[in-house]
Amino acid sequence: MSTEYYSAVIETVLKLVNKKANKLPSVSTIQNWSLERGLLARKQIAETSSSENTTLHSEETSKYGNKWGSFASSDQHGYYLLLGMRDMATKSA
Repeated sequence: MSTEYYSAVIETVLKLVNKKANKLPSVSTIQNWSLERGLLARKQIAETSSSENTTLHSEETSKYGNKWGSFASSDQHGYYLLLGMRDMATKSA
């Protein structure tokens, strides 16, 4: 989804609960959030991937003709971390 539409999505969701925002984030603010989100995610993965006995999990599901794959890891302490989800052509993709 393009960052130009995020404010409109936020506004629409708020309408569903009869709320109105005083101020919505600009496109540049949303793009900065996206960069920060990526950096934080990489830092978290780096911290958790150093554990011993880490297991990588993957799962694929279909919904309305689309296939989605999810990827996660877990360690010996039972800490489960969702790494991401992707739209996939097939499970073997």
